Amino acid sequence: MNVLHLLLPFLVGAGLTAALTPLIIKLARQHRVYDEPDSRKNHAVATPRLGGIAMGLAVLFAGSAAMLVGGYFFQGRFIRALLVGCGPVLAISLYDDIRPRPWWLRFIIQLVGATLFVLLHGPIQRLNVPMLGTLEPGIWGYPLSIGWLLLTINAMNFIDGIDGLAAGIGAIAGTVLMISVLPTGNVPAAALAAGIVGVCIGFLPWNSPPARIFMGDTGATLIGFTLGAVALVGAGKNVALVSLLVPMLALAVPIVDAIRVVLRRSWRGVRIFEADREHIHHFLLSLGLGTRRTLLLLYLVTALSGGVALFLAAAPRFVFLFIGLLALGCFALMFRRGPDRH
Repeated sequence: MNVLHLLLPFLVGAGLTAALTPLIIKLARQHRVYDEPDSRKNHAVATPRLGGIAMGLAVLFAGSAAMLVGGYFFQGRFIRALLVGCGPVLAISLYDDIRPRPWWLRFIIQLVGATLFVLLHGPIQRLNVPMLGTLEPGIWGYPLSIGWLLLTINAMNFIDGIDGLAAGIGAIAGTVLMISVLPTGNVPAAALAAGIVGVCIGFLPWNSPPARIFMGDTGATLIGFTLGAVALVGAGKNVALVSLLVPMLALAVPIVDAIRVVLRRSWRGVRIFEADREHIHHFLLSLGLGTRRTLLLLYLVTALSGGVALFLAAAPRFVFLFIGLLALGCFALMFRRGPDRH
């Protein structure tokens, strides 16, 4: 691997996203595909929500460019599995952005897409657990891998609640996962992570507050599925990466927020995919931080947790266990009582 394998998809992803997004804004306005404001949302005016189209096209071209330069176009099992698995999930997400679909239909297709990816690429083959050594989950690696992808897909969807949040977190977490997967030697996965980072950065100028376009379910699903898949590559093949704890720290903000919200909705008997104002960004906004300060704070938390993840990748196991569990515990405590103050 050389630097061009990472730099090219990053530049193509960023450049294409930045160039295509204004065209998508015009397209959305022509066809009146807007995200209308309501009591649970933070924007005050109807805003186009097809940004995921620009992001998806940019990722496709960025990944293709990297594959061609590297001489392994469509030779990698990872890329083939991602195209087959992510395709139907992005299709239903785009349809939902244009004409909202029932949550159960979206979830079923997410399940199908995640299953296709795992069947084609393979599941987690080992779990490197501190103090216990390397465990082989066997057949249980399949539901574990599928569950992980469903978690990252919906976590990014849930966190996409204020201007610039999902794109910024995606860029930071993507950088961490790109670095962490390099020791596995999986060039396609690392290149695709670089492409996602570029796409998120290219989208931010149009999505930063006040946003001129939203990424919609299509964009959030793209980020969640791709980063979740890259994390599976690292977790399954690199002994230095202890199970899924490193990618969990890299994606700690959306993952902890999603788990917490799902548990609270389940406890209350509310549908878990029903939108509300109980996410961490809503809590921070209720404290009077404002959108920009909330963004900066959550960016900082993501960067710090990502830095901890990279440190732990090379740390002794007892250090990994202590700091990793401490960090996840702090996230859980920080998010635990927030929404009750509304």
